[in-house]
Amino acid sequence: MFVENVEQVIRHQHLNPTQFQELKSDYPFESNWYALNNGSLMHYVDEGDPDAAEVMLMVHGNPTWSYYFRNLIKNFKNQYRVIAIDHLGCGLSSKNDLKKLTLQDRIEHLSEFIEGMGLKKIHLVAHDWGGAIGMGSVLQNREKFESLIFLNTAVFNSTDIPASIAWCRRPWLGSFINRFLGGFSWAATFMASSKKLSKKTKNAYLFPYNSFKNRKAIDDFVKDIPLGPSDQSYQTLKNIEDQLLDVELPVLLIWGAKDFCFHLGFFKKFLDFFPHAQGVIFEEAGHYVLEDDLEQATDEIRKFLNNDQ
Repeated sequence: MFVENVEQVIRHQHLNPTQFQELKSDYPFESNWYALNNGSLMHYVDEGDPDAAEVMLMVHGNPTWSYYFRNLIKNFKNQYRVIAIDHLGCGLSSKNDLKKLTLQDRIEHLSEFIEGMGLKKIHLVAHDWGGAIGMGSVLQNREKFESLIFLNTAVFNSTDIPASIAWCRRPWLGSFINRFLGGFSWAATFMASSKKLSKKTKNAYLFPYNSFKNRKAIDDFVKDIPLGPSDQSYQTLKNIEDQLLDVELPVLLIWGAKDFCFHLGFFKKFLDFFPHAQGVIFEEAGHYVLEDDLEQATDEIRKFLNNDQ
């Protein structure tokens, strides 16, 4: 699909134009699309000076999209070039019926984007699945990255999974919940934040995922969670894990302690691989730490990037 403007994408994906106009007050960014080699279009926000010396690259997880980083984009675009992508099947990126996308697929997409956009001096900001995807791309493009900022995520294998998500991985039943009912994305609007999200914010998170077809990526992500060697992405994540001790980049961990999924055990395991990392725990924040403790998280990220510890 050739993209002329965002309105064309809204129509093509059968999204709600009124809902899109409502979220634009919080997400007032120009939309851009990058054509990947597979023919799909990756949507991204590109704010700030395009010639800035350093880039903040923001990589979301499941079931969010670049909207999750809206306030960080606003807060840092005067100092950095700030780019936030939407994974294929997410946000305003292509939602065609590709094969099930895996962790390795998404790492390759991100690396292709970085190479094609000519990005360098990158500060990665990664949440949820964005951690593993971003870290995989870092390992393929080490010379292009300056620092790593992780928010409630994992870049190593774990069998620790909430029962609610385990149910969503079951054959047939999981897809019924994730795609037909939209249960995974809907549940996240009240389970992922320790503070009550406004109706407007909930609607914004759900906006790109309004139909069975548009929820394919959500289901793909859930089914791709690697819990053992028989899972398709287990070895991909194991390969990432095996290289972590060789990574010498500065690392900042921003963590919501009330996360029902990436709990403090994950934070502690990060320190096994990155003993030099700086870590900040927000005791009252949940998985959507940027919704629950935005101001302090922004301050900590700014101090980290300015080497003002």
